[in-house]
Amino acid sequence: MADGSTDTFRFTEADLVQAARLFSGRNIGRPKVIVAYICLWFAGLILFTYLITGSTSPSAIATDPVRILGLSVLPFVLVMLWTLWLIPTLARRNFRLQRSLHGDFRYGWSEDKLTVGTEYGSFDMPWSHFHGWAENDRMLLLFESDRLYRVIPKRVLSPEQETDLRHHLTRVGI
Repeated sequence: MADGSTDTFRFTEADLVQAARLFSGRNIGRPKVIVAYICLWFAGLILFTYLITGSTSPSAIATDPVRILGLSVLPFVLVMLWTLWLIPTLARRNFRLQRSLHGDFRYGWSEDKLTVGTEYGSFDMPWSHFHGWAENDRMLLLFESDRLYRVIPKRVLSPEQETDLRHHLTRVGI
């Protein structure tokens, strides 16, 4: 495949909100996250059973099942509120505060590397330095670690560039 590059672009607040949502949603289906949610639900079930009935016996749930089971899903409601409200709010705040996101950007790629160009200079990252990627209909995220990622808005890619970039990502096995 040929080398590719984007035109110069600027991130928008909406780009960073979409990236944060994609990042936060990518872990939901992972086995360890599912196990953690199940453990959280059981812990909540035991806690609320004890707080309402004074017992941790499974039969104690029968004394007030609606309230106990309803409260046991409270942590999940809080996580949903976190995802729907707090994550976009923090992404907007970070965008406003991080001045380096307000300048011009340009991405380039070849068989060996991704090149990132900003108003402060440019640097190359070998594909082997990335360990994963995620995408949705608006965004590509390239992960350098579990929490650090490069944001590539699909609005700056032509369909051919998107295909080419995806080819490089799958070719190197990330």
